[in-house]
Amino acid sequence: METIKTMGRDSVYAYKCNVADREEVLRVAKKVKEEVGDVTILINNAGIVFVKSFLNQSPDEIIRVIDVNVIAHYWTLKAFLPNMIKKNHGHIVAISSVAGLFIGCYGTVYSPSKFAIKGNSTTYFTIIEKEVCVCVCVCV
Repeated sequence: METIKTMGRDSVYAYKCNVADREEVLRVAKKVKEEVGDVTILINNAGIVFVKSFLNQSPDEIIRVIDVNVIAHYWTLKAFLPNMIKKNHGHIVAISSVAGLFIGCYGTVYSPSKFAIKGNSTTYFTIIEKEVCVCVCVCV
């Protein structure tokens, strides 16, 4: 960010946020709106993985993967989508993974979480696009 600013680009901002924490997402979203203005592009790209077999993953690790990889998408949509609809303008990108299309022995939590993004985004993007936004789900 500082490198970009040294190039004369002052409109660069960074915010730290635990996207799995609904209250923090809403708090940071409010701060962004106050300091920068309306968010018109939302890219949901957070994702974590624990490379372990299913039986070797702790309950806390499983919950963390689902919270970050799936539930966080709902919190960011709740935070930014209403204003996009109100302004009749917005773009949403949900980053998934090809791991959501194929499964391996160490992907028993991660792969279904990425499959959920593809399924969820297909569902809510169909509804959202009728409202206002251009929406895309990318499997990388």
